[in-house]
Amino acid sequence: MLPSGVFYVLNSKTKNLKGKMLYKNRYKDMISLNSVKDVIGYLCSDPYYGMAFKNYDVDTLNREKVEILLNLQFAKYMSNMRNYLSGNYKSLLKELFVKYEVDDLKTIIRGIYLNKPKEKIRDLIAYRCELTTLNYDDLIECNSFYELMDKLKGTIYEKHIKGTYEHVKEDGLFSLEMALDISYFSKVRDVLNKIKQNSLMKKIIGIECDLLNIFWIYRGKKYYSLSPELIFNYAIYDHYNLTPDSIKKLCYSNDLEEFQANISNKNYKDLIQVNRDDFKNELAVFAYREREIRKVLKQNKIDFATIFSFLELYKIEIEIIVSILECKRYNHKIEDIYDLLN
Repeated sequence: MLPSGVFYVLNSKTKNLKGKMLYKNRYKDMISLNSVKDVIGYLCSDPYYGMAFKNYDVDTLNREKVEILLNLQFAKYMSNMRNYLSGNYKSLLKELFVKYEVDDLKTIIRGIYLNKPKEKIRDLIAYRCELTTLNYDDLIECNSFYELMDKLKGTIYEKHIKGTYEHVKEDGLFSLEMALDISYFSKVRDVLNKIKQNSLMKKIIGIECDLLNIFWIYRGKKYYSLSPELIFNYAIYDHYNLTPDSIKKLCYSNDLEEFQANISNKNYKDLIQVNRDDFKNELAVFAYREREIRKVLKQNKIDFATIFSFLELYKIEIEIIVSILECKRYNHKIEDIYDLLN
């Protein structure tokens, strides 16, 4: 157990950040703007988010660079928390960061696999901070995919990717990337089981797993024509409202319409709509998770779940900002975006 004073300090820091977040009325302002450049200018003028771009000329920024810089700022904030934690809570923070390190690792793997220039790969790294366990520069210097895989031996990812990269020539990176995603939940589950009074943490992560499973099954059927067995095999073990049987039923739906009808949980029923753009489905999922996390925050408990909730809200806000930029970039219809966020 950590002294309650530690949680008071961290709660104070996270509440200070919460006061700087954009909230829905600011989303509405961004949605009303005309272009990607206008939205970037809006973010640069924001007292908090503008700090992420202070060393950049606004005219040189694009959607991809904005996303990377916002994520780097998020990673720095998350990393600063480690100084206040110890024991299982410090381990939990490190394991929670694995989700973001996995994103960077997948960026490196794709870059090496596709023979991208090393500087281009380095420019795409989005979460480098003191929580990082990998030597990114060493990995990026690999001259082949299999040299990279050899460098990952002895890391926390070795046992999860073992047996997947031998089939990359035939199957591409799909199995390898799925194994890396699953490694995050495995790591977090192990640490959570060591911490008492973790029901709120399990709820937040469980809901995320439910939604990731739903979206994974949806995309697996819509874009990849994968077999039900393979889709079920890569579903995430953890869950909250969805049972393993209900997940299996979704996997074995004959088509997308049946898939949507088989989403039995009333909380998730309308989040994924097969006749709606994917980015709008994603926004609906982000908004639902945001509402559920705010319910946890309203309990105002002095514990790690409250701290984690702030981190999740911060990251969801970045995802929503990126989605708005994406909408502007491709001239998607925006009339109903604000409604989705509510």
